[in-house]
Amino acid sequence: MRAPLFRCRDGVGAVEFALILPVLVVLLLAGADLGLAVNEKMRLTSAARAGAQSAYQKSGDTGGVTLAARQAAGSSADGLAVVAQSFCACASGAAAACSETCPDGTGTRSYVSVSVSRVWSPVLAYPGLGQGLTLSGSMTVRVR
Repeated sequence: MRAPLFRCRDGVGAVEFALILPVLVVLLLAGADLGLAVNEKMRLTSAARAGAQSAYQKSGDTGGVTLAARQAAGSSADGLAVVAQSFCACASGAAAACSETCPDGTGTRSYVSVSVSRVWSPVLAYPGLGQGLTLSGSMTVRVR
């Protein structure tokens, strides 16, 4: 004899799997997107670090900083924005003109700040995210 229609349990596991599979796929892709974004953020920070290292080695030459950051970014250099900025400050951290003497009588210290940014586009289209997300990395180094 056959069981009544509502008591039949044949195929219940297959139906449950078919219902949960799209959710699992979306979660997997979202996790992959997050991993790609973190990887890109680390690449940008590494590129900023390479630019700051170039500024340190060449005593504040901001022209070579952009080239060094782009080379360090490698294949992700397309759409890369590199901003190198030099500034001076006192030992206390207070901003000062490079030609001034600090209140404590010491000279100012020279710094170069390198900021690298790029628009990152995720694999999935997320509501509220728009066309992409701007990721950036920055590094500041004392050059003198």
